[in-house]
Amino acid sequence: MADHAGLVPLGVPPGAGGGHSQRRPERPHRGKCLGMLPAGVFQLPRPSPFSLVPSRLGYGPPDRNVDRSAVGGRKSKVDRPRHGRFARGSSRLVAPGRLVRTGGNDTRRPSLTNRCRSEQPPGPARPPAQPVPHRRRRRVGHAFCLPLDGRRPSRYKKSETLNQRAWFLPDSRACPTCPFTPKPSMPFGLDHLPPTSCCLRSEPATGDRKMPEKSLFWLSPLRLVFAAIAGMSCPFGPWLVALILSIASLNAARAGAPSVDEASEALRRAVEFFHKEVAAEGGYLWRYSEDLTKREGEGRASATTVWVQPPGTPAVGMALLEAYRATGQAYLLEAARDAGYCLVRGQLRSGGWDYRIELDPSRRRRYAYRVDPAIEGRPQRNTSTLDDNTTQSALRFLMALDKTLERGDPKIHEAVRDGLDRLVAVQYPNGAWPQRFERPPDRDRFPVKRACYPESWSRTWPGTSYAAFYTVNDNAINDAVDVMWRAWRTYGDLRYRAAAERAGQFILLAQMPDPQPAWAQQYDADMHPAWARKFEPPAVTGGESQGVLQALLQMYRETGDQRYLEPIPRALHYLRRSQLPDGRLARFYELKTNRPLYFTKKYELTYRDDDLPTHYAFKVGHNLDGIQRRYERLRRLRPEQLKPQEPSRPGRPSAGLIAQVRAVIASLDKRGRWVEDGRLRYHGDDDPTRRIIDCSTFITNVGILSRYVAAASP
Repeated sequence: MADHAGLVPLGVPPGAGGGHSQRRPERPHRGKCLGMLPAGVFQLPRPSPFSLVPSRLGYGPPDRNVDRSAVGGRKSKVDRPRHGRFARGSSRLVAPGRLVRTGGNDTRRPSLTNRCRSEQPPGPARPPAQPVPHRRRRRVGHAFCLPLDGRRPSRYKKSETLNQRAWFLPDSRACPTCPFTPKPSMPFGLDHLPPTSCCLRSEPATGDRKMPEKSLFWLSPLRLVFAAIAGMSCPFGPWLVALILSIASLNAARAGAPSVDEASEALRRAVEFFHKEVAAEGGYLWRYSEDLTKREGEGRASATTVWVQPPGTPAVGMALLEAYRATGQAYLLEAARDAGYCLVRGQLRSGGWDYRIELDPSRRRRYAYRVDPAIEGRPQRNTSTLDDNTTQSALRFLMALDKTLERGDPKIHEAVRDGLDRLVAVQYPNGAWPQRFERPPDRDRFPVKRACYPESWSRTWPGTSYAAFYTVNDNAINDAVDVMWRAWRTYGDLRYRAAAERAGQFILLAQMPDPQPAWAQQYDADMHPAWARKFEPPAVTGGESQGVLQALLQMYRETGDQRYLEPIPRALHYLRRSQLPDGRLARFYELKTNRPLYFTKKYELTYRDDDLPTHYAFKVGHNLDGIQRRYERLRRLRPEQLKPQEPSRPGRPSAGLIAQVRAVIASLDKRGRWVEDGRLRYHGDDDPTRRIIDCSTFITNVGILSRYVAAASP
């Protein structure tokens, strides 16, 4: 077959194939120089932009002017192959002088009208090609050869795909005088670039210039900018620029990233200070003054009081435990275990927890703690609460700790199993849970019914107890359902799975009928929306209804039961049409009329929103779009794809995480404290404290440092 400018079909040795046993003698000629190309190029799977080389710099396909005078006596215009067509197939190195397959379906002989500025020494005369009628190019394997001299090309392999295009990679020398030849600093985005080539030369040009052996990941920002400018010549230019600049910013961020040792040391100092100086027998509150003399949870607290409600002891303990799982440092497990022991000391005989735990012996006598002996003739508080994620967060942390310890600590294991068993026992027949509990309910008093509107309801707070109502308020049932699913996955006890499924049935029963197909904060035994606190009327809620939708999605992921998806579209449609003019949702909508309900600062029910109390959110944001997206995504999954996936090992640190770690380390003082501007909420307006230590900040920063150490460690 004909060979032109050192072109050899891919996979065919010189002189082989097509019935042509002799290779034509090569002669140098002066042709258009398309610039310097790598002599060996990796074919990258689409959609990698780095197999695309801008033609403006001379790296693209042949010129659109094609000289057909030798084969048809005329010139024709052919479309230049479109930019953005990427090489297909798996990565493989192509030797110098071979043809490379790319996407597309057309390749023409390069124009020879433009002459290269560099002169080549004359060679032996080449016999002119015989004019023959134009014939279609023949595809051969991964590339095809052009009938440059009118002779039939050799087909050495059957074409694998229909639409293929060949680009020419000639000899392995650079053209030192070609004006299109880029400088060695021009980034190509390939690892260990081989010597370069000047197009359409049958003899090597002088010079032995090589491209820098730099991987794309470590290219300098300046080179990346040059590549970005070059990339603007094609339709994918903006995309290339964004990608290249993001790589440059990531490289710059990683260049100044803290070392793993620095992050580990900051984590150790912060945890040791919190564990030894802030904790009270392993337990924590919410906020402290800078000198630790003033403390508070959801109220003032003494040095012997700790809090269960997040961000108290369970939340801090979970942060420490997750840091241990990420880094494997023993001091983190020790601190997490101490937090678990503190919760064990605060567990009530009813199985759950109150908001606070008293550690002082004299104060502990007022509570019926499970680990303390009962006091005859003295009433003790034994009311566990599901409000504000209190009991649920304690059980969630203790389960995780028990799993990490492989059930090897009897104190932890017994406490968590007792709490789970009692939580199952106090569940109502319809699957709901009360807000607070001491003992299992009388099941005959709570028949299974579907939610409905009351004939009338009081416009003033009746002042009755609501502890036994079916509670959705503050996402209590969502948190309880999550605990049951975690317990089922941790211990494999079918009772926990059954309890979670019963709770799902209650959620279906509790959806209000039209015209308000959402949920109320709490229901009485007749499944009517009911009063709770003096600023929580019988109403449909725009806040907790979103949490219920999330719980339904979790139920579907765990069970695959389509019944849990059925209420979601109607509820989303209702909530969207109930949005306030500012885009938010009202916390309360009047039954049947759907008018937003508010309270004055004197707790009088009203339709006006100009005199609201400041301690409660009567208007809430929403995540309806996110819920809709999650609903659509889960609905498309196959049953085997629904189960929660095990967390994978974190990837390399992102630029955002690196910036966060820098800020966290910089804000840590010499004592290992994160001290910030703030006030103690429950110490009065005249309290002079302006610098505080916040458990929420500690939890966040420990998570940042531990994730970074896990991701950056080799």
